[in-house]
Amino acid sequence: MFGYSNSVSDASVPNAKVATAAKAMVAATAGRVPTGSPRVERTDAVQRYWRPSRPSSNGTRHLRTHLDAPCGHVPTSDVAISPFRLPSERRRSYPVDVDRRRARQFGVDAAVALLVFCTLAAAITARLDDSAAEPGWPAYALALVFAALTLPRRRYPVVALLVSVFLVINYHALGQPALPLALPVVVVLYSAAERGHLRWAVGCAVALTAVSAVARVAEGDSVAWLFGYDLLSQAGMMAATVALGDAVRSRRGWREQLRRQAATAAEEREHEAVRRVEQERLRIARELHDALAHALTAITLHSEVARETLGDEEPDVVSARRAVAAVREIAGGALRELRATVGSLRAAENPSPGLDRLDELADTAAAGGVHVELAYDEGRWEIPAVVASTAYRIVQEALTNVVRHAQASTARVEVRRQPGVLSVSISDDGRGCVAPQGVPGFGLAGMRERAELLGGRVDAGPTERGWVVQAVLPVGGPR
Repeated sequence: MFGYSNSVSDASVPNAKVATAAKAMVAATAGRVPTGSPRVERTDAVQRYWRPSRPSSNGTRHLRTHLDAPCGHVPTSDVAISPFRLPSERRRSYPVDVDRRRARQFGVDAAVALLVFCTLAAAITARLDDSAAEPGWPAYALALVFAALTLPRRRYPVVALLVSVFLVINYHALGQPALPLALPVVVVLYSAAERGHLRWAVGCAVALTAVSAVARVAEGDSVAWLFGYDLLSQAGMMAATVALGDAVRSRRGWREQLRRQAATAAEEREHEAVRRVEQERLRIARELHDALAHALTAITLHSEVARETLGDEEPDVVSARRAVAAVREIAGGALRELRATVGSLRAAENPSPGLDRLDELADTAAAGGVHVELAYDEGRWEIPAVVASTAYRIVQEALTNVVRHAQASTARVEVRRQPGVLSVSISDDGRGCVAPQGVPGFGLAGMRERAELLGGRVDAGPTERGWVVQAVLPVGGPR
């Protein structure tokens, strides 16, 4: 939102706010202030509201706001603003934390540069005093250049390193007082290794040591002292510096990798939570459908019977009463099953319906005019509860479809225990594959989903004498 207006209340629609903001934005871009609003310069308006900033260190872009009002206060006066930064309005739009970090880094670099210059100046002065020679300004000038090279070392580590090595060689070539070999380049060596340029750091250190050794031997220095102490200690210092920089880089990369892994794990957990919620929604939908569809189908049929018997010229009160009683009984059973389903969703310890309740399904189907024959093994209950519950729901949905659509008189339910699987078959002598009237349901799709969750399958199709539904469920549970 780029502006607020007195003429638009808090309860107004967003379109009015967008229109007010658009008018204010156009007026600000044209250099005008809307009527009745306080005079606010465009640069101040741009600074006071949202505007894009440069990318942060992690590659993302942020939005920055500079509201003069206290936190939570919404200005109510019209303000001429523009979301664009004109050439005359270019101001620093970095986030505050980025500014502080850069200022802190510059302060550290300046302190390091000052320390390097003071150390080199002290070493040069000490060597001049020992040799009783006059101080030369080139030595201090080179010390100042060495110190200055530590400032751009973060952005250009290889360039700073190569220039430092070149200056060290020329420093000794000019005949200046001898200095410890690693002292002028220790900082840039560390930065090169810390920025990932390990080969450049090692190569420059080796080259610098070799050139210094040749030059010192040519000048007549003691070979034993040179290779036994001086060059060995300087090479060790440079090696330790390079190793420290590479260790810091490795640790930073390791921490970044951990951060990415944590972010990836959090994203995966979020996706998993969404997936589990979706699965739970589907499971609840299946449970409610299976719990109510069968009973409601029977209630609909009995209600139709009662309506027809009472609508005749000579109403059959006895048949109507029987139909109403059946409706009441089926509704009570559906209510109990619905409560059991809701209870199973609330607490996992509540038992789900299993194969021991197939007789109830047969009785309900018989009340709807379909005689059900049950054929099952004696050891049908020696299977996992989740498999038994799935088989029960498949039989329930299949019988519901028989009563609703098949116009069958007989149905047969077979439950067989086979090696490693439970086989369930529901067949009828109805009219076979006929398009259902009204809105299609989700019965067959729900049966297939239940079986697939356990690693099984459901097949359905017409036969010579009706329709058959066959399910194969692994008794070992989900695969």
